[in-house]
Amino acid sequence: MQNRGLKIAVLAWLICFSASQGEVLDPSRVGMGARTLGLGRAQAALSDLSSAFINPANAAQLDRLSISSMYTNLNEDVAYNMIGLGFPIGDGKSGSVAFSYLGAGVSGVQVTSRDADSRTIATSSSNYSSKLAVISYGKKVFPQASFGAALKLYLRSFDSVSGGDAQGFDLDVGALFYPRDNLKVGVALQNILPIEAANLKWGTGLKEDLPINIRAGINYSPRQDLTLVGDYDVLSGIHAGAEWQLHKFFCLRGGVDMVPTGKNSSATNFSAGAGLKYQGIAFDYAYYYDSTINSISSHFFSLGFEMAPKAAPPIKIEPVKIITPEVSAPPVPMIVKPLLPVIKKKTVPPKKPPVKPKKKKIAAIRKYSRHR
Repeated sequence: MQNRGLKIAVLAWLICFSASQGEVLDPSRVGMGARTLGLGRAQAALSDLSSAFINPANAAQLDRLSISSMYTNLNEDVAYNMIGLGFPIGDGKSGSVAFSYLGAGVSGVQVTSRDADSRTIATSSSNYSSKLAVISYGKKVFPQASFGAALKLYLRSFDSVSGGDAQGFDLDVGALFYPRDNLKVGVALQNILPIEAANLKWGTGLKEDLPINIRAGINYSPRQDLTLVGDYDVLSGIHAGAEWQLHKFFCLRGGVDMVPTGKNSSATNFSAGAGLKYQGIAFDYAYYYDSTINSISSHFFSLGFEMAPKAAPPIKIEPVKIITPEVSAPPVPMIVKPLLPVIKKKTVPPKKPPVKPKKKKIAAIRKYSRHR
């Protein structure tokens, strides 16, 4: 009895967005990757492959071949797995596409009925599974805006119940805006087709509506090693997280996640994780703590790969030949200065200073003049 109760609780956790019996289990509500779960399931504007399945406009950011996968086992009863593939079309100018498969299943679910005394009795056991396939396309239409669409195919099955198989499809559209280099804003409208065109049809003829949902989010990087993300989901509430890039190969994550527990009530769950990326190979881990049912808190593991971007073709520089006509240079005229006549200047001997008479002669003359 306790084991059966846990399985039912796990299924309720997988639904995780409403207590209404008319809404269909959607595996994408759990999360599309360990990185997403580590960030509180905020991914409306997240730049990776898994976010392209929540907001198809994110597919426009895929500029190379990318592969992503995730696995967990909730409470050792519910196996949950995901695999995705995305790549640009041609050189990316025509947009990018992404494919994904998600599956969740539980075995040994008791099928009950009421007897003549209105008592609930177990009649058999069944294996339950819910599968989702998504094809997303996104293209950058304007320098600061991308748009996309995604076609989703739902499959549900109770393998031992008559009429326990159901199929359905629906359509999502999304937009992604880049108002600044470090800011992205994403908006996604999920399951937009009316019930007359798209629904989940059971083998018994019962039709279930796939509930429409609006999801908006931001991706802000205040600095190169820090990324902050936040979403508002009409069906479930607020999702928020932060990623800290400690090293170019390693990062840490944390998040908070609101999940509904009733029509007018909700609970807040917490998550933490880490990522390791080297040469295109990425390994992500997340631990998701459920505050309502501790036994289904679980570990999630993702493995991904990104091909190296194509190197830009080398620029061919052809040598430039400069052709000049062969023109003989004119002779340089020689300037001959005329010879001027050389005029010889007469040399004038220097003047001799006057000779002073000797004192003896002067004295003799004076003596002679006295005798006369």
